[in-house]
Amino acid sequence: MNRNFAYVVTEDQWNFLNRQQRTLIQPYFHLSKICFGTVFKAIPMQRDAVWFDTLNLFILISKESGLWSQWEERAFNEAVRAKYAQILTDTYPVEPLNLRFFTIAWIVLASGLLHWVNHCFR
Repeated sequence: MNRNFAYVVTEDQWNFLNRQQRTLIQPYFHLSKICFGTVFKAIPMQRDAVWFDTLNLFILISKESGLWSQWEERAFNEAVRAKYAQILTDTYPVEPLNLRFFTIAWIVLASGLLHWVNHCFR
């Protein structure tokens, strides 16, 4: 997908794209301000279907027990393994931390230590 264009995607597609960019510090894709609520899926059935309560209970139990999330995670991992998707990574170089990074922490530690020494020897 090109970042120069806007795409209309369903919630499932957005969750998939969002999962691809989960490790990014600055995500590539964002929801726009004109996005509307979630789109629900519906299974058409007869009003007096015998299996309505059973299906409703199964969906509730699978969603609440985490099975639904597990199935989504497995489907995403299979898509990555089959090269239908890839996990996006940051392209800029990451530098290791050095002592200069902790300058403020050293200053705060030293000033706190001086304050403590000054307070103890009064």
